[in-house]
Amino acid sequence: MGSVFKRVVHISSVAKFATRVVTTTLVMLILPGILSILQPVFKGHVVFDIFGIKAAQAATVTYYWNRSNGTSVATGITTDWSSCGATPSSARITLMTTTGYNCADDEVNLSGAGNFFEMFYNTAYASATTVTGVTFKAQIEASNYSSNTFKGTLFYVTSGGTKTDLGSVNFTTPAKAVQTVNLSTISGVVPAGAKLGFRAENVSNVTRVRVGGTGTSGAFFGELVVTETLAATTTLGDGTDPGNTSLAPGGAATNAGAFSFQTSSGTDVITAATVNLAAGTSAGLSLVEITNAAGTVYGSVTNPASDTSAITLSTNTLTATTTLTEYRIRVTPKSHTNMPA
Repeated sequence: MGSVFKRVVHISSVAKFATRVVTTTLVMLILPGILSILQPVFKGHVVFDIFGIKAAQAATVTYYWNRSNGTSVATGITTDWSSCGATPSSARITLMTTTGYNCADDEVNLSGAGNFFEMFYNTAYASATTVTGVTFKAQIEASNYSSNTFKGTLFYVTSGGTKTDLGSVNFTTPAKAVQTVNLSTISGVVPAGAKLGFRAENVSNVTRVRVGGTGTSGAFFGELVVTETLAATTTLGDGTDPGNTSLAPGGAATNAGAFSFQTSSGTDVITAATVNLAAGTSAGLSLVEITNAAGTVYGSVTNPASDTSAITLSTNTLTATTTLTEYRIRVTPKSHTNMPA
């Protein structure tokens, strides 16, 4: 008496206030026939909307300017800072790393508006990541210390060479010294497969940006600090479903289907489920439960009053982890006396 079954999975992300959170939604589970309980025969589907919210995983990352020449970053973008101490007089393309500087001292000198340099972290993000600026530190020099504008821009580049700015800040340097530029107003999402970049630019009267250091200790710096927030995901997978089953009224609780959860990192507490049964199915059931493979019950509804039942998963806490774990949908038929006529 079983019906063909399939699963449709949807994972959605939502923004809430300043913190990026994940809402895990198990959209549909269509079970195999559920049960044949003499008369009537119950064949239908069960739909779960399961919600779990957790904080995103964040880390502060420090990048260091590195001289590079002849390295491909993306289509049409190749590094061209020829050597340490080259002191170029036009815009340069170079790299940044997380391990430290590779030149003690270098600089770009400009006589007019334009880019000093763009530096790229030459490893693409594996997953979409929210990048928020913290600071950029370098020696910034101007021809007029009362009227000058340095511009710092966070951006990303795709493999095809398309650049997208996340945001910029303007900074007036008050003296010939190492300056710390506040980038905290810049934030945006870098898509998977893209690379992070930083652009140092003269808008007006800034003549030189000096960079470099030893190891991770800057003499003239070129240090970029950002916060990178990777939203953890919760993945719904197929479990090992039981075969079709026929039960008499008053039969034992029986597993009707299986599914699994696994997080990409951390944990995710699944808090509620809404079970939508095929029309008329609820009349033949005394209990619908969400359990694990060992039979631990997370939530249930007794004598469902309608074919749509909200189940709060509060009997025990259902916590998805990085370990793939199976769960069950278990149903119990009513007794013969309580079966609908």
